[in-house]
Amino acid sequence: EEAEIDPFDLADPVDMLSQMPKDFYEKIVDPKWKERKEVLEVVLPLSQSMKLQPGDYGELVKALKKVISKDSNVMVVALAGNIVAGLAKGLRKHYHTYASATMTSVFEKFKEKKQNVVSALRDAADAVYLTTSLTDLQEQTVESLNSKNPSVKTETLLFLARCYQQCTPASLPKPLLKALCPLMVQRLDDTNPQVREASCEALGTVLKVVGDRPMNPYLDGVDKTKLAKIQEHREKMELKIRMGVITSPESKPPAPKTETAKPKPKPVKQPEPAAEKPVEASGGGGDTSLDISFEEPSKPVRKRPVLSSQKKVKKEDEEGGGADTSLDVSFDEPSKPVKKKPALSSQKRVKKEDKDEGEEPSGGAPSPASEPKPKKPAASGPPKKKPAASGG
Repeated sequence: EEAEIDPFDLADPVDMLSQMPKDFYEKIVDPKWKERKEVLEVVLPLSQSMKLQPGDYGELVKALKKVISKDSNVMVVALAGNIVAGLAKGLRKHYHTYASATMTSVFEKFKEKKQNVVSALRDAADAVYLTTSLTDLQEQTVESLNSKNPSVKTETLLFLARCYQQCTPASLPKPLLKALCPLMVQRLDDTNPQVREASCEALGTVLKVVGDRPMNPYLDGVDKTKLAKIQEHREKMELKIRMGVITSPESKPPAPKTETAKPKPKPVKQPEPAAEKPVEASGGGGDTSLDISFEEPSKPVRKRPVLSSQKKVKKEDEEGGGADTSLDVSFDEPSKPVKKKPALSSQKRVKKEDKDEGEEPSGGAPSPASEPKPKKPAASGPPKKKPAASGG
């Protein structure tokens, strides 16, 4: 999702300092409250500009701070508070320099009971907080929590609760919690019921932000009734995203994680099948080419036996007999061994012996050398002759 455009970034800055009345610093200290009120009413619209031109606002802030702290007229104090709020909103981070000094006067003036004054001071305090952090305002906050005035303590606790709504756990470090939480817990036992209620609200809000574990050391030993009240505020409190300038790098919300697109693997080109070439035997005649297929290059090609072995077998048979004893070797199943046919020379020898037995010697008694060797008695019936080879 695209981030929302802040109108502040699109607005043109207004040069407020050049448009202020020239007698402003004279009338702001005039003994007559009407003169002070009138000059503040002239400056107020200028301070309400959405975006102010940065500059040296030190003298103006000092005059407003004095009015908030010491002026006895509630209308003048309320006007000064509204101008401070406008300056903080219009300058944002450029007001950070004046934040601590301003909050000292604002916290002190929370003793005022007039609702219009309290409302103006609340707006000023909230606007100033957006230009700084609670860590930078820690000293002023601790001092106000220790005030003897119940209104000051109440408004300070409510201010903390509003600040916690816009915080993240990272923007509330342990040293800050260690400084503020014990004081908030002490205010649970305050004699003023408004202070006790404000303390429960502040503790419930910070508990929702940081969780139970960091807060357990501070809430250990708190009465069950008060713990239940704190949990009640925790459940109904809604946290807000802090707008404006965040000076502390720890308080910046984490950037959303974007999934980086993984590079797609490049397609691997398969090698083209090579042209089929006939493989010629080294020692044979005729067409002995092998049909080798490359359709599946990943599988090893099983070669057929070379025909030179056929020639070797054929030569041995020719030496054993004169007949044509060439072997018909089939290559359909190269894995099975080839059986040799018996050589015709042994068949001829057996045939000759059988023939000599049937003939009688001519002219007289046979010589001892020519007498046939005695044979073992054969089975009944004429002797079976071995079949002659078909290749003769």
